[in-house]
Amino acid sequence: MVYLRFNKNRRETWASIGSVRPDNLKHLFMLSALMSISIELIIEVFANPSIEKLTNSQIDLSKIETNSIVDYLVWIVIGFVLGGLLEEILFRGFLMTRISKFLKGNQTTDINALFLTSILFGLCHLYQGWSGVISTGIIGFLFGIIFLVYKKIFGIPY
Repeated sequence: MVYLRFNKNRRETWASIGSVRPDNLKHLFMLSALMSISIELIIEVFANPSIEKLTNSQIDLSKIETNSIVDYLVWIVIGFVLGGLLEEILFRGFLMTRISKFLKGNQTTDINALFLTSILFGLCHLYQGWSGVISTGIIGFLFGIIFLVYKKIFGIPY
């Protein structure tokens, strides 16, 4: 965000990282909620148990202290702002588009950028152990697919 705000010599815009105003906000919120719930259920019910069995370790969330309801609510806000908003802007909006643009911006480079950013996204969650890296890498991959589909449908430029 700072990059786009203060670097006047670049031709980058908010739209170039996938930020466009949708025609129907209500539809967007409903679709986003449906996709979020679906991804969460798939990951929690199917993927995480398999990943934990495969790696022989549980996802370690012990760094997140929730001794009271206040702590829990603070972590919800931190998770929403840092995880939900800033990580998505950075990994899907900025890194995916910049990597693809650097690699000459076509469908093949979009796929390469998708895999690379998903791996990086997972590795940024190494504090959760290898199960957490794999799980968040898969989540990042799914979010990346959604981003690429959205980008293609609405013709978002690089």
